[in-house]
Amino acid sequence: MIRISLTTILIAIAISLTAQQDSSSYVPAPIEMIGKHNGSEVLLRWAYSNPNDWLQYRNVRFDLYRRTIGQSDDFQLVEGNLGVVSETELQQQFIQAGESVGIAAVYDAYYGEWQTSKKGADFGPFDKKDELESKYLILHYACDTDFAAAETAGLGYRDVDVTADKDYMYRLQPTSGEFSGKHRSVTKQEAAAPLVISEWAENEGQVTIAWSRMRYEDQYSGYYIEKSIDGSSYERVNNLPYVHVETEDVNDLPNIVWQKAVSNYQPAYYRVRGIDAFAEVSQPSNSVRLMGRDRTPAALPYVKKTKLNDTQTQVDIEWEYLDGTPADLDYYVLQKSYGPNDKSYRDIAKIAGGETSYADTEVSVAQAVYYKLCAVDTAQNYSCTDPAYTIIDDKVAPVAPQSLAGSIDTNGVVTLTWDLGQEADLLGYYVQVSNGRERVFTPVTDQPLHADYWHDTIPLDVLTEEIYYRIVAVDLRYNASEFSEIIQLMKPDIVPPTPSVFDGYKVTEKGVQLSYALSRSRDVVEYRLLRVGEDDEQSQVLAAGTDSYFDDGVADNQTYRYSIVTVDDAGLETLSPQQLLVKTKDSKQQHEVNLTYENLGDKAKLSWTALEAEVDFVKIYTGASAADLRTFKSIQPAAEYEASLPAVEGQSFRVRIYYKDGAKSAFSNVVQVL
Repeated sequence: MIRISLTTILIAIAISLTAQQDSSSYVPAPIEMIGKHNGSEVLLRWAYSNPNDWLQYRNVRFDLYRRTIGQSDDFQLVEGNLGVVSETELQQQFIQAGESVGIAAVYDAYYGEWQTSKKGADFGPFDKKDELESKYLILHYACDTDFAAAETAGLGYRDVDVTADKDYMYRLQPTSGEFSGKHRSVTKQEAAAPLVISEWAENEGQVTIAWSRMRYEDQYSGYYIEKSIDGSSYERVNNLPYVHVETEDVNDLPNIVWQKAVSNYQPAYYRVRGIDAFAEVSQPSNSVRLMGRDRTPAALPYVKKTKLNDTQTQVDIEWEYLDGTPADLDYYVLQKSYGPNDKSYRDIAKIAGGETSYADTEVSVAQAVYYKLCAVDTAQNYSCTDPAYTIIDDKVAPVAPQSLAGSIDTNGVVTLTWDLGQEADLLGYYVQVSNGRERVFTPVTDQPLHADYWHDTIPLDVLTEEIYYRIVAVDLRYNASEFSEIIQLMKPDIVPPTPSVFDGYKVTEKGVQLSYALSRSRDVVEYRLLRVGEDDEQSQVLAAGTDSYFDDGVADNQTYRYSIVTVDDAGLETLSPQQLLVKTKDSKQQHEVNLTYENLGDKAKLSWTALEAEVDFVKIYTGASAADLRTFKSIQPAAEYEASLPAVEGQSFRVRIYYKDGAKSAFSNVVQVL
């Protein structure tokens, strides 16, 4: 049929429907029109673009006009009153054309009976729509493949009064009415792109050829397939043009596909010719030599045995056909793999078709083994059995792991290494850990390690200093080896020792006696006693386990700060949480001051002895009794003092000397006024 994509100009034609409207009213009818200049003639085709327009305007008749492009002449009438021929004339043409399929299609479209219009028929609107579309499609298919049918239907015209070197413009207008559409220019057509068969296939009792849909669908309406036995003399396979019916699914396919049932192994040559909308046939495509081939795989035997022999040196495979050996069997191929769904099955033997057994001597107890037996027929079609599993009974355990070594870094990362076992069926290793050589070991790997090393991270802020490891090897049957030797690893010490604390002290004339509670940490190797005075800092290393120390290196009348540094075997130190402040005694306080007095009536004269050192001041104490003495006053350095006597009888006095170097005397004796 005429395709929209072939149309270069859309001509809108106003058609006068005198039976329904007056002469001044027009109804637009879309027409697609194409042309082809062959040099000696111009072929024109037109059609309504949808079934509804065709149904409404199918009996409208047209006049065809022409003018030469490049000349000033006006449009000249070429042919008038173009339209479908009468029913009588159509019947005569059908007979004269030898009962032409194209003429029959035109007759049915214009004068044939409408099934959906029969009285009493139970048809719905969708049935009427389907019948209209069917008539429309068949009509235009007939016009595409038979130009005489297009002329008979009034949808085509052959203009032979043309010159090869001139281009023409045509217009089509209703015989009755005023033209309001556009023109169609026709120039000499270039040759269409040659058809190319791009794909083909040889199947069981069938051959297939294919060519590009996108490349040719705008050039050809149908195709003739031609066949040749010798490659030179071709005959058409199809009497009617082959049309790949367009559906939504088919339109998504890249190729137009043609298939034909054939006998196997009878080769022939195939090629394609296209037929365009003017019913002209193209040059042939390239030819391809094809034949049907046997694609049916050979029947499969029954595999009745795949067993490891008693010495575990070979696997015996046996099979048989229950219904007799196929006549087209050529040979067998035995395939082997180490997994039932493994894609790496490999051919291990080619076996003659008459054999029923095979011994595979390449056996390893390390892996499960699977076999497939493939039957190959004379057409080299493969057919393989399902995988057959061979049981391998292995009870030999691997050798215990050797050369276990390890380390722990300051981040707590454990690294273990060992020698990789040489067993062919070795699956891997499990690692176990414990906090003591004699304690219970627990697994730290939940899957076998397929390597000769292992890393883990452990906490270091713990009190235990050692950790112990051992490993065990397992094979594919999970036979376990003996345990490796136990390895002890020392954890890097990042935890300082617990502190030592003072629990008492005593100041004597000779020094300071200190006592303290030692650290509870087991890895302590040293205690350092630090003393800081007003102008010095000293450190005394103490013996581990000593809980007291007498410091005889202190000065009189000084304040000292004591602290203890606890050191462990990793050199980590902890300072005692509290410092001890100690004031030493002043040896000058032992100087006795002798106090006397003289009663002068209303005054008492106090006198005392003093040290030779430079005195800062003298403090005088007084009270109503010797048990109730309070500071009376401080006086400048002197050896005596006169005080007014209070009226209270029994008033008591005493003194104390304070020196400029900070020392002070003992309290004097108490004197009482009588």
